[in-house]
Parts: sequence; structure tokens; C-alpha cells
Amino acid sequence: MTSSGPKPAARANPRGLTLMEMLVVLTLVSLLGTSLVQALGFFAARYEAVTRSHRAADFSAMQQHWFETSVGGIVPVGVYARAFDGGPAGFVGTTLQPLAAEPGMPTVARWAIVAEEPPVLLYAEGGATRDDAQVWRLPAPARGRLSFQYADRGGTWHNEWPMAGAAGQWTPRLVRLVVDDQDTLWVARVETSPFPLPNESQSW
Repeated sequence: MTSSGPKPAARANPRGLTLMEMLVVLTLVSLLGTSLVQALGFFAARYEAVTRSHRAADFSAMQQHWFETSVGGIVPVGVYARAFDGGPAGFVGTTLQPLAAEPGMPTVARWAIVAEEPPVLLYAEGGATRDDAQVWRLPAPARGRLSFQYADRGGTWHNEWPMAGAAGQWTPRLVRLVVDDQDTLWVARVETSPFPLPNESQSW
């Protein structure tokens, strides 16, 4: 006699993904991957733009520091000659704070604006003539019509130096770089004695 017990439950057959479900999964994965790649590309572009902006700002600040340093060390040289000569396109003088030569040694230094597109600033120092001087070409800090201006002891700005009626003023009190005759980009104070150094006069 056979006993009839409960029959074991039938094992469920494993069910795989249908073709439609597989297509949906692949589409979602593709969209997610595309979004991720686009986000990474956007982040990389923004990061590069910010980094480039910081580098440009740092270099502009360094250029301004060079200008302030070299101008701040300008001194009159020679007992009778005015060694400083400036105009809208540039100026030349003798500085005790050159950028490349030995600090403290009187060195002929020149800043000039080169009319190119984009404009370029030229700094040169040393040498009795332009041909044997050391020259650096620097990108201008702004676009537009650049020019140099010079302030006397009373604070009045002039486009040329020396100027009429500046008896005893061997060097300007301030030198600045402006764009379109109105916006000041750089300004430097000439920290110097009102009397010329008793050295041999230098001209350039």
C-alpha cells in the first residue's frame, strides 16, 4: 500500500530578460554614459578656463610688479643732464632696481609700447645702445590705445617729460600706463632724491 503524501511544488523556471527589456537597459546605460561623458567634458573645459584665467592674472600681476619695481628705482644721473626722457609711447631712465642686472647698480631701463595687434609692451635694460641691450617682449595688460603719462610734484599729469616749467624736477613723481587716455592700468611712484647722482651722464 502506497502512501500518498503532498506533492513537491514544481520548481519555477528561471526567466531571462526579453529582447525589449534588454534594449531598454542598453538605452538607459547609453544615456547615462553619454551624460557622464558630457559632464566630465564640461568640467574639464571649465577647469581649464579657470586655470588659464588664474595664470593670466598671475602673469599680469607679475608684469605690474616689474613695472613698479623698475620705475620705483629710477634716479637722475649726471649733474647737468636730465637722464629721464618720456613720451606717450615710452620712456627711458636710469634705475637702481633693474629686473635682470645687479640690484643697486645704475642701469639704463626702457619701457615702450609696440603698436601691434594685439599690442605689446617692450622692456629693455643695459647697454649703451638699443642693439646691445637685453630686451623682453610682454603682452599688453589690455587692448585699446595705450600710452604713458607722467605726474609732477603737484600731481598734474603730462604726456611728455621733461616738461616746460619743471625746473629742478629731474624725474617725474609718478609714471602710469593708461588705456584710451582715461583708465589707469598701472601706476608707479618714483622713489628718488630730487637731486641727480654725481655719476657720468648716460643717454639712450
